[in-house]
Amino acid sequence: MRIKSFKVAALATTLFAMPLAALAEDNNGAVIQMCAQGQETIAPDMADLTFSLTAKAASRTAAADKANQMQRDASDFVKSRDSAAKIVNQSYQTSQTYDKNNKPNGWQVSQNMLVKTQNLKDLDGITAKLQELGLIFSGVNFSV
Repeated sequence: MRIKSFKVAALATTLFAMPLAALAEDNNGAVIQMCAQGQETIAPDMADLTFSLTAKAASRTAAADKANQMQRDASDFVKSRDSAAKIVNQSYQTSQTYDKNNKPNGWQVSQNMLVKTQNLKDLDGITAKLQELGLIFSGVNFSV
């Protein structure tokens, strides 16, 4: 849970730093000093879920097609559970893979995806299904 705190402090002085002695004279010798503090605990209402995916294939195009299909399937599922969810693709990398003898043997596409949702009651269902689709759950951050 996130805690919002605020502090309010007030010191009875005159405008533009009038000396305290003059203030005491104007108020029959009374100077009032007040301090206050308040704190409120607020439940989170937003979750940022981070996932990554990796697809491998013999050709660069086939690896990209697999990764793009995984991302589409994940996006479609999230939108079916929460139409207001925002999906952000954070990175996309294509690289060649090598065998034990350091010879090229295929291609790999990696992608990171951020899911912003207020559907906190279904986080476990969303996370579980995206992992079934082949995505790797990296973490969650709650906010208000």
